[in-house]
Amino acid sequence: MKKYNMKTLRDNLLDIAYEEFYTNGYSATGLNKILEKANVAKGGLYHHFNSKKDLVIAIINERICPNSLKKYASLDEIEGNKLNALLDILESRNENFDKGCPLGNLILELSNIDDDILKALQNCINSWQKIFENVILEAIKNKEIKDISAYDTSLLIISTIQGGLLLSKLSKSDIEYKKCIKMLKDILIK
Repeated sequence: MKKYNMKTLRDNLLDIAYEEFYTNGYSATGLNKILEKANVAKGGLYHHFNSKKDLVIAIINERICPNSLKKYASLDEIEGNKLNALLDILESRNENFDKGCPLGNLILELSNIDDDILKALQNCINSWQKIFENVILEAIKNKEIKDISAYDTSLLIISTIQGGLLLSKLSKSDIEYKKCIKMLKDILIK
């Protein structure tokens, strides 16, 4: 059995579990599969996570949410039109259409299962919503778009992303996602 220092073992478990949950779903992924891929005994897992539920919450909080927010971090540095930059980021997605969105997949599978998991999922969506709302507010202030509800529009953006990715997962192509983002762009930028 490989020896890891505690940080490396925990990170390895998170990375492997993230990929397994993303590829196969939470319910279809057993802890034994994760342990086997990580080459770790159960004690190594339970040293870091009390349960599969704690593991998925850590994945949401430490992998999915930070990774998705990292895509939008560049918006803070942009001096010009942040709305166009946001739409460019959304248009630039070019992978994993067959797997959907890691966050969206977990929302579909787990949001009605457990309140702690629901809270972690909601916190991540709230982070997206706040970023998108701020972009819309700035676009309104700069007269790049008409005065609309920034909150409602941020929800439209999230819904468009998630809906497009869900449909693209079904078709196993990028066509639906790209069409949804193009339509969002057409609606927001006139």
